[in-house]
Amino acid sequence: KILERDPENFAPSWASFFDQVYQEDRPLVEKFLSEIRNNREGAAIEYRIKLNGNFKYLSLTSKPPSTAVSAFDILGTVIDITDRKMYETQLEQNTAELKRSNEDLEQFAYVASHVLQEPLRKIRAFGDRLINRYKSQLDGQGEDYIKRMQSASTRMQTLIEDLLSFSR
Repeated sequence: KILERDPENFAPSWASFFDQVYQEDRPLVEKFLSEIRNNREGAAIEYRIKLNGNFKYLSLTSKPPSTAVSAFDILGTVIDITDRKMYETQLEQNTAELKRSNEDLEQFAYVASHVLQEPLRKIRAFGDRLINRYKSQLDGQGEDYIKRMQSASTRMQTLIEDLLSFSR
């Protein structure tokens, strides 16, 4: 069924098995099968086959039986993992996109933070100068306006720092 063959007309054999394995993956599969025969231990491998111009990804888990008749006797399970591989590829692409997006966001927050802090520093500096130089000339309302301006700039500084911290 995985190979999309009619069971009535398909004779399973090592030759028919290898005929299905994608050319670039054959050395890997041959090495895998050789290691199983020699080590007599179970193992797993993922490889590709090409059917009708499309790739399928298969997972082969196998081991030699305890009472092997020949060196080619292997117990195994083949599972079609094409969907899983497609999801893994999509996940890798999404992860890379998310990483790039996060880097862009961090860069934006850094630049925005510094750009926003410069005028804020000027507001605070000139507010301090007004208080220091012209305090005696200001009435109560003038001092109140400057204190409110200084208080608002302090709150804005906190908001900018929080934004930068959040983006990190």
